[in-house]
Amino acid sequence: MVSALLTHVGLSVESLRSVHSSAEREAAVRRFNDPDEKCDVVVLSSQLGGFGLNFQRQCCKMIIAEAGFNLNSDKQCHGRLHRIGQRKPVEVIHLVGRVGFDSQADQIKITKYAKELAATGDIDPRIRGDHRVVVAHEYVRVMFGQRFSRYPWGRRMWLDHWTREAVLEGKFYSALAQMLIENPDLSSKVDAKTVTGLALRWSPGQKMDLDLLSADVVDDPIQLSREIDYDSDEPVEDAGADEAGAADPRTPRKRRPGPDDPQAQSARKRARGDYKL
Repeated sequence: MVSALLTHVGLSVESLRSVHSSAEREAAVRRFNDPDEKCDVVVLSSQLGGFGLNFQRQCCKMIIAEAGFNLNSDKQCHGRLHRIGQRKPVEVIHLVGRVGFDSQADQIKITKYAKELAATGDIDPRIRGDHRVVVAHEYVRVMFGQRFSRYPWGRRMWLDHWTREAVLEGKFYSALAQMLIENPDLSSKVDAKTVTGLALRWSPGQKMDLDLLSADVVDDPIQLSREIDYDSDEPVEDAGADEAGAADPRTPRKRRPGPDDPQAQSARKRARGDYKL
């Protein structure tokens, strides 16, 4: 379908598919890399073309339009252009649907990769515990050119990922991660109460430091999300609290889906292993 649409708008397209033989695929790659051939675009899947192909001599732009669950596979795709011999800045665009499967798949693979990076990556050892995961999400944000940290996505349902509250919370955790990267000794001083206090006083675009804790609470504080327990009947915790532990009345409670909500039903099925392939 993608090849047909690109051909329809007047582009010369090469396509690599599983039905093609190895010889046919090699010939298509040679034609695409040949400056004397008229070939504007090559279309292929990440599973088929994510490894072992070289496009860096004639190409510097890539569009990834398929959602997957492995960020390492995306990095391998980037490597088809980020190679020795590339002479131009490389631009990679990920097409992600804001509501639906793409957003959920994006959250799963980013969360998984960030946890791996937190455990094995080159992060200052003074940064400990969940702070390492927050910092790892910031590294992922920079690596893939994201506008805000996806750290809170793991604690929000996929239909809330692109809400104003989720985006602002992501920017808050980006600022928190940058503070920890610049001052790793602060990791031992930043606990849940400190994070809540910072969220009540930080504004988007503001550089974060612990001096904010002595500032006044802003008019529109960041709403921190909490883990959702779909099977619990206990009241949902408030998203923010003041230093005395009382809930901030200006910070609304985290929305909990009802028992008939399709997303809650899906979560329970995944937990019980009811899904069959």
